[in-house]
Amino acid sequence: MIITYGDVSQFADMHWYMVELRSERTIESTLRRLGHSLAAIFCESPIEVFIPIAARGLGVFELTTANCLFVRSPNFRKLLRLKTITGVAGLVTLGGTNHPSKAIQVEDSFVQDNIRLAEANFSNRAQTIGVDSFVRILDGDLRDWCGTVLDLYDGIAIVRIEVKTKVMLVETPVRNLLDMSHIPEHLRVFYYSELVGILDAEGLGGLVEEDIHCEDNAFNTEDGLAAPPPAKHGRQQTVTALVKRLITTGTHDPFMIGKKVLAALKDRSLRQPKNLAIVHGVIKGHLIEDYFRKVDPSVVNYHDVVRIFGLQYKFSVKDLARLESGAKAPVKKKPLKKAKKKTTRRAATKPLKKQIKKNKRPLKKAATTSKVFRKKAVKKKPITKKLGQLPMKWKIA
Repeated sequence: MIITYGDVSQFADMHWYMVELRSERTIESTLRRLGHSLAAIFCESPIEVFIPIAARGLGVFELTTANCLFVRSPNFRKLLRLKTITGVAGLVTLGGTNHPSKAIQVEDSFVQDNIRLAEANFSNRAQTIGVDSFVRILDGDLRDWCGTVLDLYDGIAIVRIEVKTKVMLVETPVRNLLDMSHIPEHLRVFYYSELVGILDAEGLGGLVEEDIHCEDNAFNTEDGLAAPPPAKHGRQQTVTALVKRLITTGTHDPFMIGKKVLAALKDRSLRQPKNLAIVHGVIKGHLIEDYFRKVDPSVVNYHDVVRIFGLQYKFSVKDLARLESGAKAPVKKKPLKKAKKKTTRRAATKPLKKQIKKNKRPLKKAATTSKVFRKKAVKKKPITKKLGQLPMKWKIA
């Protein structure tokens, strides 16, 4: 494993230093803290870290150099600050003096040989993995879970993990898997560990037999009678999860997928969607994403699928409804009727009629072509003031 921060392209033949970890039991947690702290310690200075991993497994993280790493950076003072990380003892020095001037330097050619050896071991680890291999997931959300490989394509593996109440399909790189095909079939449970092997050696291997395969109805009462199904469906009991499982296991015919989905909906084993249009969209969407686009990257929508792969993949909502006439979900909702827009007449005509009634004669049109009318002119009477209202100087004596 190589961790880099910043631009390390100019390191060329720069020598390396050895960093000692405090314990071999806490290597993984220390490396996690180291990765989170590099940006805060080195800031603008680049650094390269080489971790020579020898073995990985359940609770196993071994290095070829016991508990030592290789680091290099042009900023030597920042390398000295690595010992501030919990679990890191510091740079390896001559005689254990812990003096910076006594730090041991390692030639780049020696480290490069170890890097090539580690890369070869990492790539060879996945060569023995094939279909039906029993594997363990090394990293990710389902880390340390065990399952069976269903399919391999472009360096990606699809792992089937069977729990007692559900089945999970995980897509992960083949190099993220650990081959465990040497485990006997009657011990291949999702939680396999050394303790399961010890039970088998003591003749108690039958205790894990009931956990090997998923049960169709795991909800049973103490008297042996089947308990009522749960009120809520889980994440794996949805139309989307069922369609993904069918496509992953090799079913690519939309009509066959539709039949199985409708049968599961009729049995009430899946969460009921609002209508069949949702089921139709899920089937077509995941067929494009999980199958057709991987075969032909030029596929954009389902019209391209029909055009490239043939008319046998033409699939509509009505076709889905014909597959199972007893389906309770409606085909589609009735479209809402659009309200008609009310047309309003010109408001200028109403005041015109009122004005004509008041004047009892039509108004004269204006000289312009537009319908503009002038108001009837009213002659103004001359302003006359009474004698008593005249100014004082105008009064007659």
